[in-house]
Amino acid sequence: IRVDLHRGNEKVFAASLKGTGRPFNRAQLINTLIKFPVTLLLTMPRIHLQAVKLYFKARVQVYIRPRPSSAYTIRSRQNIIHRARLALLAVLRKARHEG
Repeated sequence: IRVDLHRGNEKVFAASLKGTGRPFNRAQLINTLIKFPVTLLLTMPRIHLQAVKLYFKARVQVYIRPRPSSAYTIRSRQNIIHRARLALLAVLRKARHEG
């Protein structure tokens, strides 16, 4: 999987992930949950913790995710997790400006 983000004619971000495909079925899902029972619950908190560290320590600027330009991009609804992220971002911005 490869993701490239372009702004104008400049590539500003690139990411890739390599791996071996496996069939997605009930047995595989159960096996993964048994092997890594806590990983599912810790993934988003870990991502947000790293974001907070980058925001405060490295003073990284936060960009709102751009709207997909391709019809093949999956568009998610603004669910409760998305709204929580936006609220966290607002709190972080306020904390940075007060600190």
